[in-house]
Amino acid sequence: MNVSTEAFALGSVAGNSKWDAFFSPPLVLIADVVRENTGSSAETAQLIAETVMWCIVFPVFTVILAYWPGLLFFDYVDKTHKPEFIYKRKIQPNKLASAKLLSQQSLYGETIGSLYSIFVVSSLKYNAPFFVFMRWTFGFQLIGGEVPTMLELAKNVVLGLLLLDVFYFFNHWAWHTNPTLYKYVHKFHHEYMVSNIYTHNYFNAPESYLTFFFCYFPPAILLNMHPMTYLLMITTFQLVDNFWHAGYYLPWLPMNWFPSIWSDQTFHDYHHRRPDQGAYGLFIRPLDTLFGTDRGYAKWRATWSKYPGEHAS
Repeated sequence: MNVSTEAFALGSVAGNSKWDAFFSPPLVLIADVVRENTGSSAETAQLIAETVMWCIVFPVFTVILAYWPGLLFFDYVDKTHKPEFIYKRKIQPNKLASAKLLSQQSLYGETIGSLYSIFVVSSLKYNAPFFVFMRWTFGFQLIGGEVPTMLELAKNVVLGLLLLDVFYFFNHWAWHTNPTLYKYVHKFHHEYMVSNIYTHNYFNAPESYLTFFFCYFPPAILLNMHPMTYLLMITTFQLVDNFWHAGYYLPWLPMNWFPSIWSDQTFHDYHHRRPDQGAYGLFIRPLDTLFGTDRGYAKWRATWSKYPGEHAS
C-alpha cells in the first residue's frame, strides 16, 4: 500500500475540513520521504510527519505572529519614546533593567537571528517531545479529528485560558515559595525586576518544561482539545503575555476594565519588582484575592494617579 493512503489511514487524507485539507498535502509528502528513506512503518511515518509539521506551525503562530509584532512595537517605543501617548504609560518610567540584561537585548537576535533557535533548537527541546507526548497520551492528531465549530472553538479557547491561568497560579506560587524550585526554575526569569518586552521570552529550560507540561498540557487534556483550539489558546496566551511583560499600562485594553477580576499590566509588573510579595496569577485575580497573595499589590496600586508616570514609586 502506498504511504500516501496507508500512513494516514487513521486520519483524513483528503480532508473533511479546510484544516485537514490545508495540512494533508505537506503531511503526506513528509511521510512519503520518511517512509522511502528509513523504511519506517506507516504509523511511524505519520507520527514523524505530524511532529515535523507541528514544529513548523507552532513557532510560526506563537513566536512569529504572537511575539514578534509586540517585540518590534514596544522595543521601538522604549528606544524612541514615541508615540508619546503610549510611552507616558510606562509603569516604571525612570528605571531600566540591569546593565547585564540590557547588553543581552538584541532586536536582531530576538527575530532574524533566532530563527535557528525557534525552528530547530526549541523544536528538539520542547515542541517535538511535547507533541509526541500528547500524541501518545491522548491521541493528539494534527489531522483527522473532528474540527470544532467557531462557537466551540471560542468557548474552549476561553475556558482553556482560564484553566491555564489556574494551573499557572499554583505552579507559579510553588516556584516562589519552594527555595529549590525558585533557585533552579524561576529565579532566572526574575533577573528582570524592571519589565520590558524582552522579559516575555527570558526563561530557562526547566521553567519551559514545567510550563509546557503543568500549565499548557492540562487544559488540552481536560477539554480534549483539537490542535486548532490548542494552537489558538497558546497563541492568545502569548499575545496577552506580551502586553503583561512589556512594562506599559494600557487602560483601553478590555482586560483592564475589571481589575478585581482580571489582573492588569501593573499586577505582573509589581510581581517582577517585588517577587516576594505574591501576585502569582497572570490573567485572573480572584485566586490571588482568595489566598491573600495580592495584598502587597493592592497597597501599592492605591498610590497610583491617572498615569504610571505620576504614581509614587
